[in-house]
Amino acid sequence: MKIWPDSPGDSLTVIEIPKKLKADQIAEALKEDFAIIVSKGQSELKGKIIRIGHYGEIKQEDYAGLISAMESVLIKLGWNIDVQTGVKSFYETFLS
Repeated sequence: MKIWPDSPGDSLTVIEIPKKLKADQIAEALKEDFAIIVSKGQSELKGKIIRIGHYGEIKQEDYAGLISAMESVLIKLGWNIDVQTGVKSFYETFLS
């Protein structure tokens, strides 16, 4: 996965999804399993990206929850990842 652009804005993060996965599946699983709503790509980016809005008051626990949910969804979809690696990296970066 890759974040677009290299220096994302303060209100929106765009994540490019690897070709082996479908962005729409990730978005639907986040909604169904965790009640987290992310936006899908449109036009030529349909199925290739997800967009995460972060407006208003968002706490570090909210970000950690989203990352943990993403990890769970990726595992559910058959992606081989180490559990809690993303959350650990988030806290290491956030607290440094």
